[in-house]
Amino acid sequence: MKTLKIINQNTNIQFLKYKKITLSISIIFCLISFFSLFINGLNFGIDFKGGSLIEVKSDESINISDVRSKLSLLNLGDVQIQNFGSEKKYLS
Repeated sequence: MKTLKIINQNTNIQFLKYKKITLSISIIFCLISFFSLFINGLNFGIDFKGGSLIEVKSDESINISDVRSKLSLLNLGDVQIQNFGSEKKYLS
């Protein structure tokens, strides 16, 4: 049975011939990334901020501005309240 030969058996690639160039390029990219990290800092997306998502269903309609003003007195941080689905469902 004849096998498929993708690479010639007499192939001779001298990888270590380019080690100084590739090492210096790698070191330059690492230094650029470290400086960029210290200058710009990390940008944590919404996935890393944490928090809770609460769905509330009421029998009667509630004024959202009243709920927002009451929650602002509790110093909970950034609380967002919005209608969800119908006028009696709220998402916080």
